[in-house]
Amino acid sequence: MGHPPGTSGKHASVLAVAGGLVGITTALHLAEWGAEVTLVERASNMGGAFLHLDHTFTTDSCGFCLALPRQPSLYPTIATEDHPRITPMTHSTLTGLRGEVGRFTATLRHAPRYVDPERCNSCGRCAEACTVMRSRVHRIAQPSWGRFLQEDPLRRKAIYPPVPRAVPTAYTIDSDVCTRCGACVQVCPHGAIDLGATGREDAMRVEAVVLAPGSATFDASRAVEYGYGRCANVVTSLELECMLNRSGPTRGRILRPSDGRVAQRMASVHCVGSRSDALERPYCSSFCCMITAKQVGMSHGAVPEAQLTVFTMDVRMAGKGYERYFQRVSALPSVTYRRGRPAAVHELPGSRDLRLLTPEGGEVFNLLVLAVGTGPGEGAVELAHAAGIEVDQHGFIVTGQGGPGISSRPGVFCVGHSVELGSGVTHADVPETVTQAAATPALTAGTLMPARERDAKTARGAPSPSLPVQDEAVTGRGQLDTPPRIGVFLCSCNSDPNAQLDLAALAAASERLRGVSHVERVEAACESSGLRTIERAALEHRLNQIVVAGCSPHLYADRFEELMERLELQSRLLSRANLREEGLDARKLLRDTVDRVHESDGVQVWTDAELVGWSGTQGDFRAEIRVRGELRTEVYGALVVAAGAGAAGTDVSSAAREYLCGPHPRVVTKRVQARFGYMPGRDLEEEMIITTFREDELESLGK
Repeated sequence: MGHPPGTSGKHASVLAVAGGLVGITTALHLAEWGAEVTLVERASNMGGAFLHLDHTFTTDSCGFCLALPRQPSLYPTIATEDHPRITPMTHSTLTGLRGEVGRFTATLRHAPRYVDPERCNSCGRCAEACTVMRSRVHRIAQPSWGRFLQEDPLRRKAIYPPVPRAVPTAYTIDSDVCTRCGACVQVCPHGAIDLGATGREDAMRVEAVVLAPGSATFDASRAVEYGYGRCANVVTSLELECMLNRSGPTRGRILRPSDGRVAQRMASVHCVGSRSDALERPYCSSFCCMITAKQVGMSHGAVPEAQLTVFTMDVRMAGKGYERYFQRVSALPSVTYRRGRPAAVHELPGSRDLRLLTPEGGEVFNLLVLAVGTGPGEGAVELAHAAGIEVDQHGFIVTGQGGPGISSRPGVFCVGHSVELGSGVTHADVPETVTQAAATPALTAGTLMPARERDAKTARGAPSPSLPVQDEAVTGRGQLDTPPRIGVFLCSCNSDPNAQLDLAALAAASERLRGVSHVERVEAACESSGLRTIERAALEHRLNQIVVAGCSPHLYADRFEELMERLELQSRLLSRANLREEGLDARKLLRDTVDRVHESDGVQVWTDAELVGWSGTQGDFRAEIRVRGELRTEVYGALVVAAGAGAAGTDVSSAAREYLCGPHPRVVTKRVQARFGYMPGRDLEEEMIITTFREDELESLGK
């Protein structure tokens, strides 16, 4: 017999709801774990609001790819669509969930797409023929961003293309404004448009459900004092984000919507739609302060001469590296953070500049940015009710007893919400969300294992499908109870990255490790010839675990996964070590560098020397150097100062008062621990030994 729809009989079947950053990250983590994932998104495309972002804090880099379990060969949305264990469904919503953990039946409603993604090739003829323009009131509900100059006019039509990198790439029809005139149907060369399409409902069996409803930004027009919708040059932080996006409507330029001029005096206001009892949003949105800091820094880079002022209640920077990031941005020239917020905003006739009523009086700015808070995503409350889980009074999913990721219903998990003291649940920022997404497979496995054991007992002896972490299909070389036969393959990456690494010594050391049956050097493990070498060796030596040491494990992961499938081994039996970044012996590299410096004819080395005098002008300096007590005079064109660093906070007299460093023999510095503590090669028992140091040893190390 075949397996019921939605199950595989071999891997866990999981329904993930929402296709933004959170949903895609969760789906990819689950798929990497081995689950069969159905990814459901109510919008017409996968990607969500993150497709509009060009930079993420704190690195100011593209964060979408780096957030994933491995760096894909393609953009994450495309990688999700192409993943063999992920089935994406757009224009779909969860409307009901019956059953219990391990035996859920999910009801899905699929809205009509009108444009067939399999036939549409995004030629754009339909939008050119369309005569209906979408109103600006739809700019929040749909990613049109039509208020800005240079916006593609096709995006304002009733049938319009998706934003770059969204999937599927088929055009979308706004059913609210489409007149059903049929002009688009007549010009479509592939017959991809069906204006009479209807929706449908179906049911599928799944073992677990993950909800990632995302967030929705506050409607800034509700904060009437700031003039959004009334003053042309008042924008939200999300609209500014689109302007800063180099592939956005303004190509990275900060232009005033009223006239397209570059803004020279910009103001930002924190907490618009957050921490407000009057607006029934008392909670902090948790990441708006960092979004503003990022945008201020990027705005300074885009318009260095612009004056940037931020009005704030206070600044909340709670994540790793956030405070350092904020300090760097706030110290930029022409950037000012001020406590207090404007009471009102008025548009000046003619110039359409903005006069802000601040505690200091009336101040004029060219552009005002409202740092809007976030709330539950569109349809989040309905989704929670359909899944049978609890929400709080604001619509956030209530975290269960197990902490973040756990909902009030066993087998239903939530990603993207975090607990905040004092105001219940609010949204997590990107790093915390990605952490929650990465934890989802572990939470799912821990919940499904008892359920599968239960089902196995009630199946009259019939074997139960096991989780990917204990795949019963793994037999012979891959059996869990067979002795390990490990193959170690050292990749030199065509001799480029590991020039300073002794691969011969590494191979010899690997051969002495327990369980290693074969060690071989490969010139390029990621290429076809290298993969064939590994496959041939694995079959010849009956290897059941593979270790590849070479470049970053984020690269070429799909090729190695296909290799493991050909070997009929689980992907978890493959380990990859990064010799580029982790394998180099720093001490050996330092010794080699020192030797090259001493051997160079163009370098004069003075040891036990001190620079005591420096005079002259650029290109003609006179240096006085004391070398072993003798004073020498040398002539140089330039001076490079590399003073190095010393340990901080190790003064025993001050440390002893708080940490007993010095008086107590078992309180030591890292320097002492590094010299006398754990050394590579010791077993666990030896690592646990706490060394007692004599006072003379401490004194020899400078305490």
